[in-house]
Amino acid sequence: MKFSAFGTRFTRHTGARELMDDLGAAMASELPVKMLGGGNPAHIPEMLAIFRREFSRVLADDREFRRMVADYAEPAGEQTFRAALAGLLQAEYGWPLGPENIGLSSGSQSGFFLLFNLLAGVRPDATELRILLPLTPEYVGYQDLGVSGEIFTARRPPCGRFSSSAIVTPPHEVTSQP
Repeated sequence: MKFSAFGTRFTRHTGARELMDDLGAAMASELPVKMLGGGNPAHIPEMLAIFRREFSRVLADDREFRRMVADYAEPAGEQTFRAALAGLLQAEYGWPLGPENIGLSSGSQSGFFLLFNLLAGVRPDATELRILLPLTPEYVGYQDLGVSGEIFTARRPPCGRFSSSAIVTPPHEVTSQP
């Protein structure tokens, strides 16, 4: 099958596909596997118990079950969850956020795909914008997310920019270490 330029770009061999193939093969093996990353969440017994309890509650409630498996959420994600998350971030960090500041995605890779291509790439006037990072993306899956090709540029900060006796805290605040 012949794909579009977009299809060709996103069906080629990538580091993320290789990583997922390796993780899939490891999980299918008969050998015991300890997942140490690759995007999979940790198997924390206490969290798994909470998830099991909540799934059981949803399964027992016909309205909640239909809402979970058969009703579309808002494009930015489920409103009640977004409001709860905004409230948590306000309480924990004092950030002035509301649900309108929260967007949910089906995973980091799809979320960053949208975010990176929203901010970088070819603009309507044919100029190109790139995302500047001190190093290229640390997760191999983010490197290939640009629709129009390379959307990242990396520049190593000059050595000595900050003295060894200073640490960088929130943006533009530098404090001396004892």
